[in-house]
Amino acid sequence: MFTVLTLFKEVYYMKNNYHKENLKENILILTVKIIKEEGYQSVSVRKIANHLDVSPTAIYRHYNSLEELFTQAIVSVSHEFTNLLKTSLKGCQISPTQEIATVGVCFVNYATTSKNEFDFLFLSNYSLKNVSLNHKSDYPLILFMDSIINQAIKENNFKYSKEILFNQLWCFIFGYAVLVSKKQIELNEELIDATVKSFLTR
Repeated sequence: MFTVLTLFKEVYYMKNNYHKENLKENILILTVKIIKEEGYQSVSVRKIANHLDVSPTAIYRHYNSLEELFTQAIVSVSHEFTNLLKTSLKGCQISPTQEIATVGVCFVNYATTSKNEFDFLFLSNYSLKNVSLNHKSDYPLILFMDSIINQAIKENNFKYSKEILFNQLWCFIFGYAVLVSKKQIELNEELIDATVKSFLTR
C-alpha cells in the first residue's frame, strides 16, 4: 500500500543518494558559480553546505580544505579560459606572433568582462602563478601558451631564452590588462600587436 510515509522515504533516499553520488561534483560546480557571480572571497564551506543542504562535515569528506577545493576550481576555470583563447584563434590564418597578440587582446578583454574569474586565476593566493611545474599538465592554459611561444620563437629565430620572452610578454599583457580593467587606459589592439612584435624581433 502506497502511503505518505512511503513517499517520504523514497524522496529521502533519492535526496541522500543524490548527494552521495554527486556531491563532490556539485561542490565544485557551486564553488565556480559563486566565484563567477560574487568573487572567490565570498566562497566558504558553510555557504556551500547551506546551498547544497548538507553539513560542513560532508564537504570535508570530499575536500580536505578550502585550499584543496580552490585548487580544483582553478583547474576548472583555467579550462574554460583556455577554450575561450582557442576560440579566439579558431579559423584564423595568422602567424604564431600574431596569435600571441590575438591571445593578448583576448586576455585583456577577459580581465574586463570576467573580472571575478580573472582575479581568481591571476590575483588570488590560489592563482596560476603558484602552480607547480610538476603538475602543469593539469592546466591547459600553461601548455597552450607554451606551445604558441615555442612556435613564435622558431618563426622569429629569437636569440634569447624562452623564459626571458615569457616574462616580457607576461609583464606587458598582464599589466596592460589590469590597467584596462581598472579603466586607467583604453584597450589599443594595435599597441599590443606592435609590442609583441618588438619583443620577438629585437
